[in-house]
Amino acid sequence: MVDVEAADKKLQDVIRARGGSGIVGIARNFRIIDVDRSGHLNREEFGRAITLFRANLTTAETDGLFNKYDSDRSGSISIDEYLRGMRGKISKTRLALVNRIFATMDADGSGVLTVEDMKLRYNAKANPDVQSKKKTEEQVLREFLDTFEGQGGERGDGQVTRQEFVDYYTGVSSNIDSDDHFLLLICNVWSFPYAPLAKVQELIKMLQNKTKTIVKGNESEEKTLIKQFKIIDTDNSNEVDMDEFKKCMVNMGILSPAADKDDNTAIELLFVLFDTDASGALSYKEFAHAVMHYEF
Repeated sequence: MVDVEAADKKLQDVIRARGGSGIVGIARNFRIIDVDRSGHLNREEFGRAITLFRANLTTAETDGLFNKYDSDRSGSISIDEYLRGMRGKISKTRLALVNRIFATMDADGSGVLTVEDMKLRYNAKANPDVQSKKKTEEQVLREFLDTFEGQGGERGDGQVTRQEFVDYYTGVSSNIDSDDHFLLLICNVWSFPYAPLAKVQELIKMLQNKTKTIVKGNESEEKTLIKQFKIIDTDNSNEVDMDEFKKCMVNMGILSPAADKDDNTAIELLFVLFDTDASGALSYKEFAHAVMHYEF
């Protein structure tokens, strides 16, 4: 008798042990096997995908997992539903930065990156194996790209979706306890400006305290912040971009007009963390609520 729960845990342990390449790798294998692009795998296809993933499950364990996830006994498993259950969690602070980095590379807003897009930005010098001379920059870059594209005869489509990018860093995130460590790692890899979270938290406290000092009468703190934003929203878009955000911070005395690089970077990271969907703009209410209620 197969212990299905033990088999499920065995597979999930393999996924977690592989970090960022885990969930991305099994997702890629599912889609490679799904040749008819139905979004579903039958028993044989599921077995081939698990074998391709090299999780060392027996045929009986694989069959048991298929039976578990084929809950409606239709003879197939929805790939998206299965992966949704397998994905770990990533904090909103980490997710905001992952989304922003993806959006920065996704210049045409298509929601898809090519391997060439990533090659231009990926900084292998920041990898510990490169720094310790265990691997070359070329080896590390190839391993990273293989995470999405596969190896040998089983290749991907040359594109990386936002979900695949988030899945990769969700796997990486699961093995890093510190938000600061995670942010430093991903900023170094993608040559993105980094500021310590302690500095960003300090800015939020300054904003909250400043807001309290300028509240008038029975006006709410959030309404007070919205008024500050309306002052610098010269195009009346009801949103603020990064430049307008900085102007607001200057007007409120949070950022000096002659601020140095570190202070500017901290303000930029604060904007990124508030702009969780990486749209490049914050609505008045979105910003005001984030300032008064943001939790790391």
